[in-house]
Amino acid sequence: MATVNYADAYQQAVQQAFYDGHLFSANLWNSPSNSVVKFDGAKHIKVPVLSIDEGRRDRARRTITQPNANYSNAWQSYELKNERYWSTLVDPSDVDESNMVISIANITKQFNLDEKMPKAVGDQFASVGEEPIFYHVKEVNTDLTALLVADETGTRPNGYQGQILPVTPNDALSWAEITSVAVPAKDDETDDHLRDRILSPDAYNAYGGNIADYLDMLSKIESVGAGQIYPTWRGGSTVKLVIVDNDLRAASPELLSQVKEAIDPVDAEEQGYGLVTIGHAVTVVAPTEVKIAIETTVSTATITTLAAVKPQILAGIESYFDLRRKAWDDVNQKTGRGYSLTVYRRRFEKP
Repeated sequence: MATVNYADAYQQAVQQAFYDGHLFSANLWNSPSNSVVKFDGAKHIKVPVLSIDEGRRDRARRTITQPNANYSNAWQSYELKNERYWSTLVDPSDVDESNMVISIANITKQFNLDEKMPKAVGDQFASVGEEPIFYHVKEVNTDLTALLVADETGTRPNGYQGQILPVTPNDALSWAEITSVAVPAKDDETDDHLRDRILSPDAYNAYGGNIADYLDMLSKIESVGAGQIYPTWRGGSTVKLVIVDNDLRAASPELLSQVKEAIDPVDAEEQGYGLVTIGHAVTVVAPTEVKIAIETTVSTATITTLAAVKPQILAGIESYFDLRRKAWDDVNQKTGRGYSLTVYRRRFEKP
């Protein structure tokens, strides 16, 4: 019966797993966190903290004040308390009967390649700050990016971007951050908005798959900011829903998939298992965003500069386009059906 030299085999497995182009210590050493976190021994780290001791003070005119240092720098110490391990047992008979496929070398190599950086669906993370926001991993992509879902609703938890820290122990992660928001959120509807919506003269009875019914369906999905309904767009019993997110921008692929699943699931289309009426084929798409280039000439008074007024100009332009986006789903007032949106090249307002 063949025997296995475990020490030699383990050394070979380590070389295969860590020196084949997958993992290098240089990547961890050069990670963004390495310049911020300072190790103090084997299991303690120090994080730098900068504090401002005081704010503005009153002064007397025509008096020269004496500046003093009003800041301090310190290190906050943390102890790495969580310890994890991995072990396995290999029977010599398994090694022999599998023609060396089942060996400590191959098993350890596969662990380092597949499980050293696990696809941790369900793991929890938290934002940095005095009032942390908690998230859980919903989906992990092949490029090691992930889709996170906030554990609380509203625009604050779902609008955070920046560094996040693992709550679930993860000894393979050196840095994580939220770089973009796939599906923007919205806050709970106010009483005034609910009252206006219910008493609106444009409200119709939602029934049997009419346009008002589909608008009511979209209103029940919190991630949808607005929608346009196009009935019979490919013949009878076909409906196209064009939707935007809560920032009134084109819906992301994740949002389109979410709405499709809620209204007319892909695996049971036209069968009425979602919100859709039985027999209706629903297509959910995002609008195509149109970029508008703006060019203008600005003359300023002598008491100011272009740099000083530029933020106000940009804010005014953004405010106008925000109003246009809010009118995107308004029904054409001339025809009583369909949609139209006008963007004016010039707009004059009374001072």
